[in-house]
Amino acid sequence: MIQLIVNGTEMPYVKAGGYACRTEVLSEAVTMISGRMVEEIRGEVYTIDYSAESMRMETYQALVTALRAGGGITCQFLPDDGTELLTSTFICTQRPAPTFQMDHRGEPIWNDVTFSLREVRPHA
Repeated sequence: MIQLIVNGTEMPYVKAGGYACRTEVLSEAVTMISGRMVEEIRGEVYTIDYSAESMRMETYQALVTALRAGGGITCQFLPDDGTELLTSTFICTQRPAPTFQMDHRGEPIWNDVTFSLREVRPHA
């Protein structure tokens, strides 16, 4: 089952809590002139947390290129309340800081690739 595709690159399938997608309310607390405080709700955005135990170099390079480019990142993702992938634009809120795990046949393998994304615009 595909969980996440970042800029056309399919991320490795992860389990045991390695993938989380949820909606968060985008709101702001506003103090009225009378002193009363209200909450202005602007909508809901998806947030994605992804953590892979290891990742091949080719996939890691494509991921890092997309996350470091800045601006919007097109992603297909599995929402927490559905069975089909949705598509939206995200920004990276936590960049990966992996460690070198080993060299496998001349190719580096990266360990603990963890990052977070947040949808750019409210979807609801």
